[in-house]
Amino acid sequence: EAPAEQVNALVAKIKGMPEVKTYKFISKDEARKEFEERLGDGADPILINLTDNPFPASYRIYVKDANQVDTVAKRFFDLPAVDNTPGKHDGVRYAQATVRKMLGTINLVTKGMWVATGLFAAAGILLISTTVRLSIFARRNEIEIMRLVGATNWFIRWPFMLEGFITGLIGSAVAAVAIWLVNWTLANWIKSSPVSFLKVQIYPVWFQGGQWPLGLLPTLVFMGVILGSFGSMIALRRYLRV
Repeated sequence: EAPAEQVNALVAKIKGMPEVKTYKFISKDEARKEFEERLGDGADPILINLTDNPFPASYRIYVKDANQVDTVAKRFFDLPAVDNTPGKHDGVRYAQATVRKMLGTINLVTKGMWVATGLFAAAGILLISTTVRLSIFARRNEIEIMRLVGATNWFIRWPFMLEGFITGLIGSAVAAVAIWLVNWTLANWIKSSPVSFLKVQIYPVWFQGGQWPLGLLPTLVFMGVILGSFGSMIALRRYLRV
């Protein structure tokens, strides 16, 4: 057991780290209870003959960014309250090799998602543009009559831009529901996996614990509306040339 002064210094250091999102103290009894919950009935043969609690008390630290795990962990190696002697379980533990492999995979997936986002955005513009173009072609005679009687280009544009607006709005709503379902599934899988300790936001679109971030909905709707309106404007250029 570390002296109170060393423990207080450790807590102060944790609080002063900008990378730390939150932290939690795990007592010896809580550590044993968690072990029993994870192993279920399998924990009884292991613990039944133990007279003392072998589980150490610890501080569980959650970082804001998964890429900061290694940096934060290294800051505790030289603290008096942290015993990093090889073979002991009282030091810094964060599954270094596993974390690095996960971060490499996450970064690769992140880059792939950005590329996929760009491709889907281009495909969305093309699809909406084609849809609006078909609508314009079906009403080309009406457009020509409006131009002959003096209608401005913006007067002609608005109905079709509204169509693109609504298409983008509906598309973004469907995308939001799909993303939420995927996130909910992944979040539940992570909670039940061995990497459940890594409770950090690893990607802007990855929600915490399957919960819906209110800031994302306006972003999705805005992007859908912009893509829909932009696709409509592209489709209208041909018919509004002087």
